[in-house]
Amino acid sequence: MRKHLVISLLLAVTLCACSKQAQATYDKQETTIESLVESLLKTDEGATVEYLDGVVRIRFSVSTSSESDPALEEGGSVSMWYGGFTVTSASLSKSNLFATNLQDLATECGWSGADESMFQVETVTVGKGELVPGLEKGLIGVKKGDQYLIVFSGKYGWGGHPRGTIPARSALAYQIWVTDISNE
Repeated sequence: MRKHLVISLLLAVTLCACSKQAQATYDKQETTIESLVESLLKTDEGATVEYLDGVVRIRFSVSTSSESDPALEEGGSVSMWYGGFTVTSASLSKSNLFATNLQDLATECGWSGADESMFQVETVTVGKGELVPGLEKGLIGVKKGDQYLIVFSGKYGWGGHPRGTIPARSALAYQIWVTDISNE
């Protein structure tokens, strides 16, 4: 009985230490994300920023949407070009690209020999849990024809689980070019 109590206490201490370490990582990522946002706003004076409960969405001034265009709602579908990056500093590094369906971006980031069939507009339904929580939250409200950057800490990404080349607890940024939305 005493042995089980000791093991339980050790597990509790270990979990608490891991939780504090993860929170410290996420807090540091929030500071890095804010620096990234500030640097991007300096380069595009027409950009706007929305803070969405742990997710930051920047809408760039190169958009073609109008105020009367509908925004993506939960349960709706969005068609888009995208590039996914891990965030490690106050700027996006081409070497941190982990996914894209845009051939020009893949080429620009030095990807070679990629399967041509992967370069197609992607359509996803928001609200089905198919995407990481930060991306789902950041997509709700986007409009056709707009360009966005959706950024969030590892808390809203894959958390403590690594994914392919993406380390555990990584902050992520998705560059999005919306080609169509449907709220039906």
